[in-house]
Amino acid sequence: MSQVALIIEDVGRKLCDPSANPFYREYENDDEVFYHLLITLLHEKVEKPESLMEEFKRNIAEPEILWKRFEEKMKDEDFRRRIEGELPFEESDLAEIAEMLCRSKDPEVELTVTGWVFASTSRGDIRGIFGILKLWKELKDQGYGLRRLYEYFEDKYGPEALEMLISRLKEISGIGEVRALRFLREYAIKSGHRSLLRELPIPDQSHIKRVMKRLGLVESGKIGEVRDFGRKFFEEPIIAATALEFIGEKYCRPRDPLCMECPLKDHCERSLDE
Repeated sequence: MSQVALIIEDVGRKLCDPSANPFYREYENDDEVFYHLLITLLHEKVEKPESLMEEFKRNIAEPEILWKRFEEKMKDEDFRRRIEGELPFEESDLAEIAEMLCRSKDPEVELTVTGWVFASTSRGDIRGIFGILKLWKELKDQGYGLRRLYEYFEDKYGPEALEMLISRLKEISGIGEVRALRFLREYAIKSGHRSLLRELPIPDQSHIKRVMKRLGLVESGKIGEVRDFGRKFFEEPIIAATALEFIGEKYCRPRDPLCMECPLKDHCERSLDE
């Protein structure tokens, strides 16, 4: 049991190594954390997040400017009610939000940002943009900044900091628990809060539960059992989860799994049975 757990975590650490994956390099400034949250909100799965980060930094205005634009627009009662979920957005609102987000008036920039906004409306992510801005403003007003996000919650809530932080992120429209945990895994590495990696639970994802069940690490595959195993056998459960998710997507597929190519084949009950 301990051997396969070590192998899984080793795969996860390699996937999250800043020298191999540029996205995990340290944040340059607070604005990068803001753009990172936008990526988490607007994109379910990103193949090259480091490239997308550069696109966001190039095309979307700084949070300071965005806050002023949204604050001014919120004086419009109908717009405020749409942002707060009391009214549905109209197409003209989405076009205006896209324009508000743009760093410049370059037509190519406007087209790119408009595409992001219109592609995101089905999940309610537009309201989430303002939710992220409110979080940014809260930390700014308290003198912390987004790079000190976890420190702010530690100072405010003490032992309940992580629970309250996850809950706060989930309040942002479009960010559920899985996205919140993914962001916090990446944030912990990029901000230097390595202690967070020991505390973050394994996300409730089908890929992860399937791999752990096929490996024989859990019986039911229910998330409670998965997380209990993670706390007991993984030093950093969220890093192990990165490996399990990767293996579930690339090798341990629901149908026609690539057992003989999988790095865990020598430890898997399914591949051994075959």
